[in-house]
Amino acid sequence: MKLTNKNKRLIKFGVLIVCVILLIKYSTEIGKLIALIFDAVFPLVLGLIVAFVLNILMRGFERIYFPNSKKATLIKSRRPVCLSASILLLALIVFAAVSLIIPELIRAFTILGEEIPAAIDNLGKWVNRNLADTFLADFFNASNTDWNELFPRITSFITSGATGLLDSAFSIASTTISGITTTVVALIFAIYLLANKENLIRQFKKLTRAYNPYSSEKLGHYISIANKTFSSFVIGQCTDALLLGIIIGVGMAIFRLPHALLTGVIVGITAWIPIFGAWIGVIIGSFLIFTVNPIKAIIFIVMFVVVQILEENIIYTRVVGSSVGLPSIWVLAAVTVGGSLFGVFGMIFSVPLAATIYKIVKERVNERLEAKSYVQNAPEALTETERNERNVEE
Repeated sequence: MKLTNKNKRLIKFGVLIVCVILLIKYSTEIGKLIALIFDAVFPLVLGLIVAFVLNILMRGFERIYFPNSKKATLIKSRRPVCLSASILLLALIVFAAVSLIIPELIRAFTILGEEIPAAIDNLGKWVNRNLADTFLADFFNASNTDWNELFPRITSFITSGATGLLDSAFSIASTTISGITTTVVALIFAIYLLANKENLIRQFKKLTRAYNPYSSEKLGHYISIANKTFSSFVIGQCTDALLLGIIIGVGMAIFRLPHALLTGVIVGITAWIPIFGAWIGVIIGSFLIFTVNPIKAIIFIVMFVVVQILEENIIYTRVVGSSVGLPSIWVLAAVTVGGSLFGVFGMIFSVPLAATIYKIVKERVNERLEAKSYVQNAPEALTETERNERNVEE
């Protein structure tokens, strides 16, 4: 018996309902299974991300490594040489960032441990010395606040918090060391992917053509859009973060603000997070400067606001905005959803992912509208309501 379209839709709807019920009933077990699978494939996923970043660098090196040469030796050596140069450059970038941040962080924590208690003690003395001369004297006297007892408690609380922060830092360092094996596996996988990327692409195309020749070209086109969008985002975001970090660091050096190098590096790294990232770096930098000189912390905030306005309207718009091509409202939505689901990495990669989806949907919508453009030349094919709407628009 041949099924009608209505029966097919009912069957599909019934299967969907059953799947939803099973997902709800066994959600805990399914979640554990997904977590187990993710842990197993995480080195490979990390390898894909590393390969993607290295591929951007490798393409740049391949453009300058005798691109027009016909010598067999140079052609054969192009991929190994450019891949090795990309790995070396990425390693140098990571090493430079770590070597800049770690000593400055140690120095900053040392300063915090030495100066926060003294700063709070000075603030308490200032309050006790000047409180009697203010209109709030009666209020504070009525509250029977013992400032000599309160500020040592605050000092003790912050000191213990700093100790806990240091313990967390050591814990993070231990976790990082334990992940060396995963990093090595990911790097080996990335090298293999890049060394054989043409062959792997050719195999993937053959696979899609064999099983679904109709969607093979569409799938390749969509992958191309995603590759261009993510590549543009990574290049633009790196450029923007580097420029912002340099401008902040140089500006702080000009105004003789403390922790210029550390704050510039932190702002440059946190600027990778769209919209909110640079402000996270500013909060950290302001706190570090405040422990040394509160007035200079205010100067730093004012300087950053001015730089941020110029950066958003000149640098970011030209370097990142035009390359991603995603409206601001969707950038905010992508960062919010991505951050809620996957934390910092979700905030970073949600923007190019949303931009890719936006471009594909926009392209599909335009294709469907073009396919239906004959309706504009065939008024008799329109319904009465559509004809009325068209007449009103005209």
